[in-house]
Amino acid sequence: MKTDLKIFNEFHQAICKDDLVFMFGTGISAALTGKSFGWYKWIADGIDGLKNKIQADELNAELNSDSSAGNLITVAGKVIAAAKADGSYEPWMHNAFETSHVTNEGLAETLKKLSIFNDVFATTNYDLFLEEATGLKSLSYEQPDRAFEMLKSGLSDSVLHIHGIYDSKHGIDNIVADEDQYNAVLGDKGAQFIQNILGTRTLVFIGCGKTTEDVNIAQFVEFARKYLRMDRPYYFLMNSASPIDGLPDNIRTIPYGDQYSDLPEFLEDVAVERIKNKMAVSKIIGRNAFEDPKKTNDSILKYHFSQRSIPFFGREYELSILREFLEAENHFLWWAITGQAGAGKSRLALEFIRQLPISWFGFFINDSIQQQDIVDFVPFCNTVVVIDYVAGREKKISEAIIGLRQLFHSTSYKLRILLLERLNDRTANSWYANLLKHSGRTENIALKTDEYPVDFLNLEDIEKGAVLSLISEVCKQHNLIEDITRDQELYEIYAQKYERLQFRPLYVQLFVEAWINNDFNAAKYDQFTELLEDLLNREQEKWLASVNGDQAVCNACVRLIVRANIAPLQIDNIPDLYIRDWNILHQYIINNGFAGQQRRELQDTLIHSLCQNNDSSHAIIAPQFPDIIKEFMFSYYTDYHELPRIMREIWVNAAAPFSRFIKRCLMDFADQEFYRNAINAYEVSTSDTD
Repeated sequence: MKTDLKIFNEFHQAICKDDLVFMFGTGISAALTGKSFGWYKWIADGIDGLKNKIQADELNAELNSDSSAGNLITVAGKVIAAAKADGSYEPWMHNAFETSHVTNEGLAETLKKLSIFNDVFATTNYDLFLEEATGLKSLSYEQPDRAFEMLKSGLSDSVLHIHGIYDSKHGIDNIVADEDQYNAVLGDKGAQFIQNILGTRTLVFIGCGKTTEDVNIAQFVEFARKYLRMDRPYYFLMNSASPIDGLPDNIRTIPYGDQYSDLPEFLEDVAVERIKNKMAVSKIIGRNAFEDPKKTNDSILKYHFSQRSIPFFGREYELSILREFLEAENHFLWWAITGQAGAGKSRLALEFIRQLPISWFGFFINDSIQQQDIVDFVPFCNTVVVIDYVAGREKKISEAIIGLRQLFHSTSYKLRILLLERLNDRTANSWYANLLKHSGRTENIALKTDEYPVDFLNLEDIEKGAVLSLISEVCKQHNLIEDITRDQELYEIYAQKYERLQFRPLYVQLFVEAWINNDFNAAKYDQFTELLEDLLNREQEKWLASVNGDQAVCNACVRLIVRANIAPLQIDNIPDLYIRDWNILHQYIINNGFAGQQRRELQDTLIHSLCQNNDSSHAIIAPQFPDIIKEFMFSYYTDYHELPRIMREIWVNAAAPFSRFIKRCLMDFADQEFYRNAINAYEVSTSDTD
């Protein structure tokens, strides 16, 4: 059973805060490939391949006479010499280190997570399975200058092989396996190499088993004890069922569980804790590639791009163009993805940062950041920053881009900034023009210079094959059998009925679900807004059920959600106009829950079930719905006669967010009078000119 990481307080603190070296032994190769690795087996296989069977028998007897690390090293030296002499060396080494491949994709993903903060991956293994799992390059003890430069730059892009590499494809064989080799390497440049990577970092041994079983680890520990004078605490992950012998006093054992299969799960906990800590100390990091989607049961939330409730289909061309943007030589570049609501801009950006190379980390910037938050951010690797919603806050975004550019300029890390907006427009009054206008003269020149010199990536229809796959997946999630003819027919119906919408993924999904809910008949909708109505009508039933059928409570909740769609509502500071609605909801919670903790939990559960709140503490009501649904809810659930009162409150308490919100409404629902009426419903002078 896997051990709880947090019970090891000192180790947990080190994982969260220290610069780390992960030292991997043969156990990691076994875990990645599902094959057995170890010195005894390696030597025995080498003996079996020898052509001189008398010599093989003698070496077998010597191998089995003594299980100590010293004897294994002595026998290994003899087997290597004999194998090289009779021509069996290359087949032996190839079979030992090059015929297996990484099969444990989950562990490979965990190792990628461990590597994103430029912690050092070191190993005493000769194989390249760590490189195959992570995408890192290789360095050996023969390349100390390159290793030192890598560590100095803070870009840990290679696995450091303390005891050499066997790589027949590239003609590399500098393994350290016999006594003379150990003494020669560890007494010279190898010692400097090892000393440098351990000098200022905390060492964590992973997959090393018993030191007597992993001879390279045993030799390394013995060398460290004698020559490196390590006095800071290091950690040795171990199977609690297999006691470890011969460790120096400063190496603390950390039992990860009582089975070797517990190691990958324990490492995942280590990776998650490290990521959470790094994210927590930075206010600018919002959504990122390592977040797990919230679990949801057929709610509007499932349409939010962060849920990834439908697999990502198509956009291979767009992803290839984004990779070209990433791989450009420039230290800093910015660019934009544009497209209509529901086209999949945010989902494409999320998939892009999920597929970044191992030396990159990507995230959506936190919408509530202040300039000081950027100043306080400490870059830790090459970085992609995604910024959504530029229009209406061009000055703030311009300052953020300039601040990030200056921050990364003093580092060796590359920076890419990717903006997401609706309109692919560079005219005088566009968001693009305003973005440049809000920067100073010097910064304006810099922004123009650092713009990626390619037209913005404007998202058109996804290709037909991807649309058909999307239709098939939606049907599959509703327990329908695979039917290519059905998918093709739905494709044709959608193309004829909603030509204006194009094949935007969100609307295709809504259309197929409406077809399913209409007893497998194409709904007789004349306008695309009726797809949204159908969705909300289905959702209303769940809202009503969540409050035991109390219509008054449900209406109060809906009004709160509609207002929170524009700007989050602080529960301890509800605007006066919505105090009555909050009191209705609060009274329902009092009437239906016991006092204290249970009542607080009921409040959390209710808010979450109604709007899938994106704030874990539920101190705010902040619905996690797609933009197009938020916009439509504003018109669908607002009484005309209430507009003057509603707009008075909004202009007082949320003028800037509403300005951005209504601009998107007018883009997406150009023929809907409601949104123009909303703007004109209440006239007031405001100092918030933006």
